[in-house]
Amino acid sequence: MAQAALERGAALINDVTSLRNDPRLGEVVASFGAGLILMHMRGTPATMHLLPPSPDIMGELEGWAEAAVERAKRSGVSWDRIMLDPGIGFGKTAEQNIEILRNLDRVASFGYPVLVGTSRKSFIGAILKKSPADRIWGSGAAVAASIVFGAHMVRVHDVAAMRDLARVMDVIIAGRPVG
Repeated sequence: MAQAALERGAALINDVTSLRNDPRLGEVVASFGAGLILMHMRGTPATMHLLPPSPDIMGELEGWAEAAVERAKRSGVSWDRIMLDPGIGFGKTAEQNIEILRNLDRVASFGYPVLVGTSRKSFIGAILKKSPADRIWGSGAAVAASIVFGAHMVRVHDVAAMRDLARVMDVIIAGRPVG
């Protein structure tokens, strides 16, 4: 499926298994010179919500990042085509998701851009006690925090609103001129 997407012009592949399910995916991505997002997931989609909380989620993320990047490099993916996604949600508790956001610098310390997907996630619902459709402002707060704590890219549902938020955050953080 990824090869078909790349053949049709895709430039970036998102692998939620970090090359654990199909190590050949890295070779396909490398052969096209495409980018590869490596995402952390505890367990599998069938088991991730059944797992006990990690006793050290940041340590687990650091171990995952090291191993995932090594798999990608062994597959031939260029270092400058790798992006890390700590997998907000995906087998983590609400508290762990917040811990990850507050410590994105530890994920970024590996030297790769960091992608964060917080939009409408259940940890926001746990805080606000609102349904996914009513979490836009909570999502905005999580996106803003992600940017402040070091995310290079965010994955969102409400693109126009979050684009505006990201533009304002970029001006504030970088001290860029207004206009």
